[in-house]
Amino acid sequence: MISLIDAPVDPRHRAPSLQPPGQNAATQVVVESLNHPITTLRGDPLPVGCAMELGYFSRGQMVLPFRGKWVPLSGRFTLETNRGIQFPRIGDGGAGPGCFAWRHTFQHGVETLAPVNVPLAIRFYDHADPQAARTFNSVSNPSWWCRPPKAGTPALVYMSLDFEGTVWEAGERDAFRTTLPVFGSMFSRLMSLGETPEERPA
Repeated sequence: MISLIDAPVDPRHRAPSLQPPGQNAATQVVVESLNHPITTLRGDPLPVGCAMELGYFSRGQMVLPFRGKWVPLSGRFTLETNRGIQFPRIGDGGAGPGCFAWRHTFQHGVETLAPVNVPLAIRFYDHADPQAARTFNSVSNPSWWCRPPKAGTPALVYMSLDFEGTVWEAGERDAFRTTLPVFGSMFSRLMSLGETPEERPA
């Protein structure tokens, strides 16, 4: 098994260093799924390059992490303070289809992270561009919350999909699968009509 702390980060997806002189307060976030591939609606592993987002829900709680509005902390649609962070992708860290290993150190006062006691979450898309995706799913865990860093020592939030207590926005039956329709996509319009692409007449 790959040790994530030692796992290489794909240089194409490595975020630039945003640490200013004298800034010591930081939180390192590590996300990984090396043993359980994320799959499409049909059960195929997500191809390398599919988009992911690190984020949280605006009214999320430890026992109800998916309440409120989705707030991405990485990627194209993130907060202005986090524009320099490359959003993670399936295959990062040398992982194969459906898997990933990604990390980023958030510099307090420069980049924005979730409020303390609000659990972080990961969102997966079935396309390299979230706007072109048909389906998604989100995952969270009560242990994925931001701890205040100690002076000179970054806090660590380790987000593994192997952790006990991991919960999925689409429900346990659809764990590790992108099954929720992206609003506005053709797939979501078909779902509103009670159809799926597999059910459409040829």
